[in-house]
Amino acid sequence: MHLKRRRSSSSHEPSSAPGATASSTQQQQQRKRARPYYEPPLHDLISRLPAELLVRILSNLPESTLISIAPVSKLFHRVTSDAHLWRGHYYRRFILPRAHLIPGFRKSPTAVTTVSTSPRKKSGGKEQENVDWKSAYKLLHNWARGRCEVDELELHQQPNTGKTLVKVVEGLAITADAASGLIIWDLRTRLPVARTKLGNDARPMCLAVDEEALSEGEVGIAVGFGDGTLGVWRTDLERNCLVLKCRTTDKKCCGIEGAAYCHPFILAASGKGQIFLYTLDHLKRHQPHLLRSLRSQTVRSPTALSMRRVGVSVVASIAYTIESIDGWAIGVQDLDIMSRPGHILPEVVHSRVGHSPPSGIAGRPGGLCYSHPYLLATLPDNTLLLHLCTATAAKLTISPGIRLWGHTSGISDAEITPRGKAVSVSAKGDEIRVWELEGRLGGRSIEVRPRLPDKEAATGSVGVLDQEMKNKVGFDEEMVIVLKEQSDGRESLMVYDFR
Repeated sequence: MHLKRRRSSSSHEPSSAPGATASSTQQQQQRKRARPYYEPPLHDLISRLPAELLVRILSNLPESTLISIAPVSKLFHRVTSDAHLWRGHYYRRFILPRAHLIPGFRKSPTAVTTVSTSPRKKSGGKEQENVDWKSAYKLLHNWARGRCEVDELELHQQPNTGKTLVKVVEGLAITADAASGLIIWDLRTRLPVARTKLGNDARPMCLAVDEEALSEGEVGIAVGFGDGTLGVWRTDLERNCLVLKCRTTDKKCCGIEGAAYCHPFILAASGKGQIFLYTLDHLKRHQPHLLRSLRSQTVRSPTALSMRRVGVSVVASIAYTIESIDGWAIGVQDLDIMSRPGHILPEVVHSRVGHSPPSGIAGRPGGLCYSHPYLLATLPDNTLLLHLCTATAAKLTISPGIRLWGHTSGISDAEITPRGKAVSVSAKGDEIRVWELEGRLGGRSIEVRPRLPDKEAATGSVGVLDQEMKNKVGFDEEMVIVLKEQSDGRESLMVYDFR
């Protein structure tokens, strides 16, 4: 049996000496002070380089590296924000993949020069000057990831018994309801810039916007009312005012439930299958002139109206659903409107009708959205049905529908642009999806995931839409707007900012 020897208290070891602890601490501090301090090289090779050469070198780095080295110095922060640097990354990630979808496109210098890299605004399709390419890249990157900031814009402090309508156009939100009237909101400042009353006992049922003159500071607004009348306003964004242009006095048999506006023409639909085409060119006593009226006994709701300018003519389109032997189908009728020499009023010079193949799907669509050439329908089984429309001078054809999967609950509303970008929102508002459908029919969608404040992230609360119903969606190049209608009647706009 081996016993451990007990240490003697008189043992003279360095650690047991009275000043040993203090001396060892001093030695450690001296060793820390003796560590060689890193000194930058005597010859700074980077800061002496011309900015053009430094941009050329940094252009070989990926986007994530550029973002990580930007805070290193003022020089790097300035150079990594160079427009030429991010323009190349913008082109390679967002323009080139879409350009390869063009038949006959080849990755060559000639092909590169034929493809525009500038982001385009919807008003007139003109290219922007002095583009901030880093911000433009960040915007599309956030759209592709579904990353955004969310904010709530309260519309009514008291429960609203009426119906609120909303449209979004280039950073502006246009709302209309019987209590507050017609209001233009600046989505960047979250403040109203213009408002007007709609009149006594005016119950708005549909809202249409003409944005062709947006570059000149004007927006056209058409509002359809429950008594069958129609009102048209022009918004002067420089003076922040709304001017009433005309208001119909002849009341239709029922309310106006849908409208489309492309100045000077307005297309309106009543609840009993009636379609009215007006022109504002020749106003008599502030009354629009009725060009054409249509009626159908076989058209079923929902319907969708749209108008677009093609050359010197305007095409008015009516999308609708009809019953068929195998379920239902979707039809589209185009009306070509043109002014002829020697005629005072414009005329409908041609009409085309096209129908989709029978769907074979149980249950009619809950909603339609038509923005040529894309026709989108929301179905009761949590899916979307996409059709592609092809129009010539004499014929209109609609492709078979393509199912779009991704939603896990019922879809309340959806909207699509002529460039194939769509946004859909669920009935409870807890799921918003972004679809890029141009050249990618049947492609996957991206779920919008807003960045939550720290308090809401800690509690696990989404902080946006929960237990709300009847949500409506609208969007532009930078934001998605969801009209949140709660069960107690309170309403607000949820602003999802991707900038």
